[in-house]
Amino acid sequence: MASVNQPRQAMPNFRTARLVGIFNVLFSTEILLCGLCMGGSILMTPLWAGLMGRVQQQTESRMQAIRQSELAALDRQEKAAKTDVEKAVIATRREELAKRPVSTLPPTMDMSKIGLTDPTMMAWSWTEVFSGIAVNVM
Repeated sequence: MASVNQPRQAMPNFRTARLVGIFNVLFSTEILLCGLCMGGSILMTPLWAGLMGRVQQQTESRMQAIRQSELAALDRQEKAAKTDVEKAVIATRREELAKRPVSTLPPTMDMSKIGLTDPTMMAWSWTEVFSGIAVNVM
């Protein structure tokens, strides 16, 4: 007869290890995707900088043209003005026009002023992307 106190053999439980492995693959895949998205963002930064620079130049030239047309209109009004009061009003309008800023775009849209197109920043970003991808593939 077999002894009652004989220890039973325990079957190994692979569920926990399998779950940890699945989570490991899932998280590393997510981190790889984030690294690839960051690489795409870094690739697009010079393009965005060029586009924003062109938009700002176009806006400034448009604002300058508007300013010139307003000054020409004020010159015509000043020549047509007959009283000193009308000339004083036109002079104050001219002063207000001179105080008005040229561009309506905020300086935060200039990528070179933010520092995103700085070569040191670009090198650091690419190093981060490549090292992150390499480590997560391992």
